[in-house]
Parts: sequence; structure tokens; C-alpha cells
Amino acid sequence: MVKKEKARILMLLNCPLIGGAEVYSLTLAEGLIKRGHSIFIACNNRELNGMLSKTGARVFHMRWGKKVGGIRSAYVTMLFYPILCLFFFILLACYKIKYKTTVLHVQFMTQ
Repeated sequence: MVKKEKARILMLLNCPLIGGAEVYSLTLAEGLIKRGHSIFIACNNRELNGMLSKTGARVFHMRWGKKVGGIRSAYVTMLFYPILCLFFFILLACYKIKYKTTVLHVQFMTQ
């Protein structure tokens, strides 16, 4: 009989509000944990973090994607977008090394 290797999954969730995509991510995490996979979640929504931690996943609160709004926010976002991309790349590399994750799930919602 072939033994199936369990995945180590990192989920990055940027979600200012809780909606359908966030409920999907919550359901996905619950299902994967029931199947024996290890789930690590980095999320910027404190309310969702509380819901996700009840699934048994290891949850980290991240401080990014604050809702500012307005045209000035759009200019600031465009100006710092390359730096933001670099930040995410470094973040992914750190999680990959520290937790030896094998799968990445990213949900990035904009306003």
C-alpha cells in the first residue's frame, strides 16, 4: 500500500472584509486539516484570524493592506507596488524555509 505524504500548506490572505472568498478559504483550511495536512495562514483580518485559528491551523496576523481609500491611496499603492512585491517574495521565502511548506495558496483582494 502506498503511503500518501501530507502537504504543508501556506495560505496568504489579504482581505479587508469577510465575504465569499474568505469563507471559501476557511472551508478549504478546515477540509485540508481534516485530511491531515499542516496549514499555516498569514492573514491581515483579525476577525477572520479568530475564525481560522478555530480550525487548528497555525495563524499569523500580518499588518498589510490597510484600507485607506481615495486617489492619494491609489498613487501611493502604484508608487510602492514594486516594494510590496519584493516584500511578499521575501515573506514567502521565509515561510518556505522556516515551515518547509510544499504548497502555496494566495488570496489577494483589492478594494
